[in-house]
Amino acid sequence: MKSIKKTIIFLLAALPFGVLAQEQNFTIQGSVKDINVPVAKAYVLYKFEGYGDYHRDSAMVVKGKFTIKGKIPYAMKGTVFISPSNRVQEFPYRLDQKDIYLENGIIKISADSLKTATVTSTKLNADFHKLTQLLAPFLKEEEDLHVAERNAWGKDAKLAEIKEMRADMTNRKLAMEEAFVKSHLNSLVALDILPEAIDPAYNLAKAKTVFQKFSPGLRASVGGKRYEKSFAIAIGVQAPDFSSKTVEGEEISLSSYRGKYVLIDFWASWCMPCRAQNPGLVKTYNKYKDQNFKVLGVSLDAGKKGKEMWLKAIAMDHLPWDQVSDLTGGFNSSYSQLYQITAVPTNFLIDPSGKIIGKNLHGEELEAKLAEIYPKSK
Repeated sequence: MKSIKKTIIFLLAALPFGVLAQEQNFTIQGSVKDINVPVAKAYVLYKFEGYGDYHRDSAMVVKGKFTIKGKIPYAMKGTVFISPSNRVQEFPYRLDQKDIYLENGIIKISADSLKTATVTSTKLNADFHKLTQLLAPFLKEEEDLHVAERNAWGKDAKLAEIKEMRADMTNRKLAMEEAFVKSHLNSLVALDILPEAIDPAYNLAKAKTVFQKFSPGLRASVGGKRYEKSFAIAIGVQAPDFSSKTVEGEEISLSSYRGKYVLIDFWASWCMPCRAQNPGLVKTYNKYKDQNFKVLGVSLDAGKKGKEMWLKAIAMDHLPWDQVSDLTGGFNSSYSQLYQITAVPTNFLIDPSGKIIGKNLHGEELEAKLAEIYPKSK
């Protein structure tokens, strides 16, 4: 706990004065009945922008009640959970937890369990509660669609129908989130869902217009700056150049692919969805590789062990295209930061002039896009 506190103090000292002016002193007062261990401890977990490790504050749970106090450089989302006092469950592998906003003031949590808890007393948590209520029907609808899809496995017509239903649900959800954003332009909660509600990658003009309506303080915040940076990786703009080393240790840059269509595929050996899609991507690559189409694999593996796993995955999955990695930063690597990679697989399709013409095109979507580019190959 002391080392965590020292880290936080160091971070506070390193932050610019403008950010320090937004320092937040929070107090979480919890009352939870459903605790199945004799001695328990409550934790709040949070993460500073640009730092890989999570930080936590904690307090003992006494007769179902706890009080956690902390200081952070700016308001942010955190996660509250309870564990036996001698064992901390590693994030995010917990079932009973509650997301909250950490800000100045007293944040009250009361429920039989954290999962069903009501959070009151601060403005951001009131906004977050409203958003959560609006999202609840969509979460239920998504669960129902998932069950329906599982039961319809092998029935193509039914699966196609469910796919259309999911697309309709997604459009309605995005419309709701956009409406929430536009009615809460002074709230960090709205800024946090803005990337999903209005993704600059697909609607840059609208993203810029709505973002400018946020207060100057929110635009200058950590989340605001991150959102504004995403304008540089939107469809239609010139793809930011970067370079890294290949498996053979040679330096290769994105700009060296100028004159060709290239799919930048951010992935990692430990990413199961990435590995699952590799056979299909290999098939697509082989279909178009002689027609000016290339793939550039960018691995987020890191360290000596990461290099071993990276090379092993390339061999096991029979990946024939160029592969690069700096083997140092993972999600904090320079190219991950440049392209704002927060999850893998993520990809970008670049045209011969160097412009981004697609993002997160996988499976059938990638095939459809390439069929537009190469109609004779249908």
